[in-house]
Amino acid sequence: MQIQVENYLIKPMYEIKADLWLKFHQENRYYIDHFSTTKLSDYYTLEVQQKFIIQSVIDFERDEGYAFGVLSANGKRILAKVKSIRDPNRNHNYLNLRIIIDHRYRTPEFGRLILRTLVDYFFHNRKIHILHMPILPNDTYMIQLVSEYGFIFEGRLHKLMHINGSWQDHLLYALINEDNDT
Repeated sequence: MQIQVENYLIKPMYEIKADLWLKFHQENRYYIDHFSTTKLSDYYTLEVQQKFIIQSVIDFERDEGYAFGVLSANGKRILAKVKSIRDPNRNHNYLNLRIIIDHRYRTPEFGRLILRTLVDYFFHNRKIHILHMPILPNDTYMIQLVSEYGFIFEGRLHKLMHINGSWQDHLLYALINEDNDT
């Protein structure tokens, strides 16, 4: 599976080599360490990245989550990582979405392009009813991105995730799939 969007490719994590994931994480370590859950000491190793790839296959097969990489047109650089967790229960049918964009590509245009493509994929291909995006209060880039796209601020989640050594509050934004009300 692959989604072509302008000059970029979006591929499932399991279709991307572990060494590219390792390079992406190493080059974006500052952002990952400060805006993502606290990592174990071996996180930045090839072996751990391979484990994540295997888990991504399992999650896709069970329809419990989707991890993607956004790649340059030549497929040699990961520009963003998309990680989601889904509750496939028909009476819940929500997806928690997190996006980490390479610090060199954190522009409004690139962010809007990726977000628009992901929303379309999750709403139309996966038939998700509601997308939730928990965002750190100091991540102004992501807050602006989801607000401009039409996500609604739903409130503050107190001490939701362990990030950079402490439990951090998150702001919860949501977008409802109005075409999937059945």
